[in-house]
This record gives sequence, C-alpha cells and structure tokens, in this order.
Amino acid sequence: MLEHNQHKRTHSDIQIVKMDEMNDGVCESSFENFPVEVLATLFCYLDEKTKRNGRLVTYRWKRVLDTYFLKFTASLSDRNFETILNAEVKFDAILVRNFRRDIANDEELQSKLKLAAETVIFKQNNLLFYSEKNPSVHPANVIMIIQLNSGMKHLVFEKNTLTNLESPILREICLENLTSLEIHITEDDNIDEKTILRSILEIKMPNLSNININSKINSPIYCANEKQKFYFTLFEVLAKFSATLKILTFINSFGLIPPPTLRVIRLSAPAPPPAPTWQLPSSEMEILKDSLADIKLEEFSFMFPKHEGYSVYTLGFQLLAVQTNLSKLEVNFNPLNQDLFVHVERAIQRCSKTLRNFNIVNQGFSVLPISMIEGILRSLGNCTGLQSLSINGFSFSSLHHLCPVIKIYSLEVNGRFDPSVLLEIAVLFPCLEYLVIFHNDNLETSCHPELATNLITLVRTLPLLERLTWKLQKFDLNFLSQLPQVSVVKVHQFIDYYSVLIKKD
Repeated sequence: MLEHNQHKRTHSDIQIVKMDEMNDGVCESSFENFPVEVLATLFCYLDEKTKRNGRLVTYRWKRVLDTYFLKFTASLSDRNFETILNAEVKFDAILVRNFRRDIANDEELQSKLKLAAETVIFKQNNLLFYSEKNPSVHPANVIMIIQLNSGMKHLVFEKNTLTNLESPILREICLENLTSLEIHITEDDNIDEKTILRSILEIKMPNLSNININSKINSPIYCANEKQKFYFTLFEVLAKFSATLKILTFINSFGLIPPPTLRVIRLSAPAPPPAPTWQLPSSEMEILKDSLADIKLEEFSFMFPKHEGYSVYTLGFQLLAVQTNLSKLEVNFNPLNQDLFVHVERAIQRCSKTLRNFNIVNQGFSVLPISMIEGILRSLGNCTGLQSLSINGFSFSSLHHLCPVIKIYSLEVNGRFDPSVLLEIAVLFPCLEYLVIFHNDNLETSCHPELATNLITLVRTLPLLERLTWKLQKFDLNFLSQLPQVSVVKVHQFIDYYSVLIKKD
C-alpha cells in the first residue's frame, strides 16, 4: 500500500536535476516537448489534486511530478512487500509494521529494499497484541532495513520497536547523514527500557542534532531500581551526542517518589527528598555532569516529572542551567514540582537575546493560579525577540499586575479565565496576529454577554490580528461574523470549537 503525502512546493524550492535524462525520449507534441524546467514551472500553478491527476497523463509528466512535487511513503509489511518493491516511484519515507518474513539470507530481496528513503519509521502493534516472542517487526529485519537505508536523515522507533534489538552488527552501522532520532517507549512488563536505549547507542550517528525521547510509564511504579537506572540512562544517551545535539524533546513521565511521600505532599509544603534505593556511582555521575555541560541547545522541550529536583534526580535542572542560546523553550511540569519555576526564570534571563518561542504546560489534573509564574512572565518581558507564547493549565483572573507588555505575534492561552482577561490581552499583546483561547471549564451563562462584548472589543482593538481560534463549551461565536471582514468557521461539528478569520485593511 502506498501512502501519499501532499506537500506544497513553490517554484523557488524546486531544484531541477537530471534534466538531460528526463528530457530524453520526448514525443513530438508541442506541450510534451517542453523542457523539464518549463514543465516544472507550469506545474507550480496547479493545486495538489490536479497534480495527482496529472501523473496519469503521460509517463514523462509522472516523472516530473513525482520528482519535484509529490512525496510517497512505502508502508512495508508482509502483506504488501512485493507491491512496494515493484512500485515505480521514489519513496521519501518507509513505514515498517507487521514485517516478520525472513530477509536475512535473500540477497535479491535485500537489494530491492535499498529504497534510499530519507525517513524510516518502525511501528509496533497495539500493546494488547504485543508479545516479546512475536514482535510487529522482527529485530533482524529492523537491523537489515537500517543497514540497507543507511543514507536516511530521520529515524523513528515508535512504541517499543527497539525491543530485543541487541546485536553486535549494530556496532558496524554508521548513519552518516542521520540528523533526527525519535524513540517512543511505553510501559510493558516484558520491556526493559534501559536496555532499549542502550541498544541504540551502539549505532554510530556522528551528525545527530535532533533527539526526541518519549517515555510514558503510566502505572504507579515507584523506587524500583530499574526505573531509577532508566532515569540516568536517558541522560547518558544525551551525553553521547553532546558535540552535535541542538534540538531536544524529552518526555519521561514516570515517578520515582515513594507513595507515602506523594500522599502527604502539599503545594505549600514540599515533601523531604526520598532516599534512593539505587544511584549512579559518584565518579560516573561527575563524568555524566561534565558531558551534559557541553550540550548547547537551540530548542529544548522537556517534561520535568514530579521527582526532578529530589535527591540525586537533578540532571534535568542541570541541563537547563547550562543553556544560554535557546530559541525555543517548552516546559512541561508536574504541580508537585514548583522548584522548577526558579530554574526556568533563570534560563529565560540567560537566553533573553535569543529566545523566540516559549511554552509552559501544567500537566496536573487541576489548574494553577497564573500568579505562580509571575517571575517567568516578567522575565519574558526582557526577551526582545520573543515571537510566540503558550500558557497551558492556569487560571487567569487578571494579567495586568503580573505581565509586562510583550510584543509577540502568537499567543495561546489554555485554562480558566475571567471575561475581563480578554481586554487585558488586547493591551498587553498589541502585536498579535494569531490568538488561541481554550477554556477548560464552562462559564456561567450570566458571563456570556460580557464575554461577547469583550471579544468584539478584542477583535476590533488588535490591528494585526488575522486568526482567532476559540474553544468554550456552550458558547456560540457566530455573532462575530457580523463584524466587517470577519468570517467564523466551526472546526468541530459536536463541540464549540471555532476558527475566526479576520481581514483588515
């Protein structure tokens, strides 16, 4: 099965290659006889549907469109293996799932699997159907496909597809062009997360600059030695690529604090640090810290779980503390971990000249008062190049006394707020072009008239506003369509989710 992805490319993006080869064998008709660069220029003016239909006109059109405009993903499995190998298109990505057939001893099949794709994705079946003895993709096939497509730029291991991937062959693989690595790990009794990550370290990736590690352990596993070892293994992975790493997305949502501590913890009185049952030897810890100090990131998206900052679990804070040139900072935190706010505020101050995008997300079940991040908001006022701000999981009663005027073009607010906050947004963020507002709870019906009035004022007041995205239960936004040059679209049929387009002279 071929999965077709639509990608818009402008004329300036097109690089004409192999023109002589593609101009060979043209027919006598005048239009078909056009040079490749002329055909490509004409195709730039077609919409995506017309381009796909154009592939059916002639073989030459198909070659031009496939080369410069259209991208294809090979969905590789036991069922459609032959179809993929016989397809006459260039694949930009390979999605591998349900692929268990033995290809290790078939050189002919191996040669056909050299698809020269830029992206390779390994996908696991649902964990309900997963078994260690019967994985979605045979481990030998994982290694073989990586070897045969070693020129890839992006490598993705979706949930637990790294399982059982242990082989001395891994040490012989060098992915010279790989710049992006994404690994997803979810909880399963048969899976040793630490071993999974260690296996990928065997592969040589000298130019890796983008790492995305997503580890979600949902059950209450606390203070297990393996989980504590996993915490340090995560940072050992980062340390190996300290010289080249520029973009990091790091989500490790599992707990290491004992249950009794969690039951008595309060927002106003943090619990004392628990004594770990296992920790990295002090000599190895110092080496790891030194390596982390060499990491100079440009984009940092990090989930600070509830145990970060307790006892020896401080590597996340230390990694944040050495960043001085971030252009993007995204902080996901647990409400039990409020020590984080001071570290984030200091990071913003260090990166005030380079920070362009900031996002803070409260991962707790209840919203927090916006006053808790007053120091962070005030620090953002000193970021002269800030363009985008996202605040999620907070209650907004007022912003005036907490937040300075910030000249950003994009703002997202997700939480609970009073209607008056809309007027404050218009004053504090006068350069907004895009505004997203999600309200996590129903407002009293009595507040709706004030909310409508303030929304109209906000749309009229912000001179550059182009789009307003709005989500609030039982609140119809169609009244805004009465304003000049404003159109309202309901994005979702069953919930009150609207997109407002605004055109101003």
